[in-house]
Amino acid sequence: MAFQAGLNPPGGLWQDQSPTAGSQANNNTAISTPPHLAGTSILAYNDLSNYSQYLAYNTASFISSLSIILLLITGLPFKRRFFMWVLLVIVWVAITTMVLTYRVSIIVFSPREDGRTVTRVIEFAVKVWCGVMGLLLVGHTIRVAANLFKKFENLVDKKRGPTPSFNVHDLNKLAA
Repeated sequence: MAFQAGLNPPGGLWQDQSPTAGSQANNNTAISTPPHLAGTSILAYNDLSNYSQYLAYNTASFISSLSIILLLITGLPFKRRFFMWVLLVIVWVAITTMVLTYRVSIIVFSPREDGRTVTRVIEFAVKVWCGVMGLLLVGHTIRVAANLFKKFENLVDKKRGPTPSFNVHDLNKLAA
């Protein structure tokens, strides 16, 4: 999905070449077009800020998706919680950056007069999504940290050896 979104950015690609600013006639009306190259993103020329966000989110989504595939085919022992946690975090990154890419696309596609309403709805949805992802990340991180702490504690206890225990007879001998 991220690969396809990278090849087809919102607004499409320029189909013609215009190395210098010029005007084209369209129904006896002059339309000014910025200089551009065929095959480049129209959004990059019209709205560089949104294009930069779109490109960053989509690239992060693409790289994290490739990382998921790579991790799954390498044969890492996913029975171990740490590797499963790493995979889970990368999946969250992939999904969240896809959501953010979607956000930029919807904002770009929406008519300017509806922009404020669309922006508020999308921003609210993205904030809720990021909040849920943040809570899940914190919860899983605490769980993994607690498990690692228990394992570390068990290793330390094994190195110390068994704890000496006293029974009533030993206490009587000490008291005498």
